[in-house]
Amino acid sequence: MTKLIVTNGDSAAGLLKSVFPAATILPWHDVLHEGPVPQTETLEALTVIRDEYLSQAFPVGEPEGPSKLNLRDEVLKSHEDFSQIEFWFEHDLYDQLQLIQALDYFAAVGRDNGLYLFQADDYLGEQNIQSIERMALSPLKIDVGLLRLASKAWASFRQPDPHSWVALLENSIEQLPYLTSAILRMLEELPDVKNGLSRSEEQILRHLSQKENTPVELFRACQSKEEAKFMGDGTFFNLLENLAGSKIPLIQGLGTSSFWSAVTQKDPQKYFSASVSLTEAGQATLGGMFDHAVKNNINRCWGGTHLKAGNIWRWDRAKRKLEGG
Repeated sequence: MTKLIVTNGDSAAGLLKSVFPAATILPWHDVLHEGPVPQTETLEALTVIRDEYLSQAFPVGEPEGPSKLNLRDEVLKSHEDFSQIEFWFEHDLYDQLQLIQALDYFAAVGRDNGLYLFQADDYLGEQNIQSIERMALSPLKIDVGLLRLASKAWASFRQPDPHSWVALLENSIEQLPYLTSAILRMLEELPDVKNGLSRSEEQILRHLSQKENTPVELFRACQSKEEAKFMGDGTFFNLLENLAGSKIPLIQGLGTSSFWSAVTQKDPQKYFSASVSLTEAGQATLGGMFDHAVKNNINRCWGGTHLKAGNIWRWDRAKRKLEGG
């Protein structure tokens, strides 16, 4: 039997390879909760868009030659070479978005035989060989219904407005037990109805309202607020720099250095030891007196939705209600 294992990233891939040495391991790699994920005719067309975004957002680490996403796509095209394909993913937003994209691919090519799903309620990279072996005893056979559900969710995420994504909450999605919490967490990354901050941005500002912090301390503090951690350090530091580099900055203290320039220069200590604090605008935003999305001309992508002036969708976290547009 030839086996392909699809999983989230390199950490999980390494552990799974140690348990299944004969299998081909395919990390998905993409950070789908940030940047543009629009509707496209093919996976390859979306990969071009994602590669361009990722190379700008994470400018260090991609080797010469085909990108990780291009190499991933080539393995997917050879899926008929594998008699069994397993999907090993976690419960958090990062993984759930990758999972529905992966399953959508197999729905699109019409393959529903030899597919099995393994979902962890903890982080695969932090587990051990014995826990992976136990998980392997309880596969979920993927059927046409599950593939259709994943395709519906993936298409909803890529719409030019969030209505379809919200509508998923009204459907029965028990076959993907962690998808509901991922849907809600993604919605919380829309601007808030009162201050225009995403939940991640607000967690940063709330923590800084108590005391100044270094970027690393902030990252750890904000991670502790998550029910299921999904954001990597590079994503987090990009978020910090966006708050500091806004037209009207909400935080200060990072100086002129960026995380990626510090990594490139192999001298990250100055960046990591910076003392970050709130600006007056940041304090006003937390008090609901300053609308970050409007005043700072929001211009970012959320799935297939482009958040910008005239198209600011907001999420009321208390009422779980979509507003704006």
